[in-house]
Formats: sequence, structure tokens, C-alpha cells
Amino acid sequence: TFELENKKETLLKERRDLNDLENALSYQQQQLAREVNA
Repeated sequence: TFELENKKETLLKERRDLNDLENALSYQQQQLAREVNA
């Protein structure tokens, strides 16, 4: 149904957003680890 397709689209978009957030977080963690080791 149209509604299900809509839900799926929304979920896929949210998953992409979460992926981006996770990438940003692990990048920040790497930066922090580098500063601590410096």
C-alpha cells in the first residue's frame, strides 16, 4: 500500500541519518583518542 511505501521510505531515510551520526561520532572519538595520545 501507499502508506507502507511511505513508512519504508521514512525508515530508510532515518537509517541513513543514523548512519551519518554514527560516522560523525566515531570520527570524533578518533580525534579525541589522538588528542589524548598526543
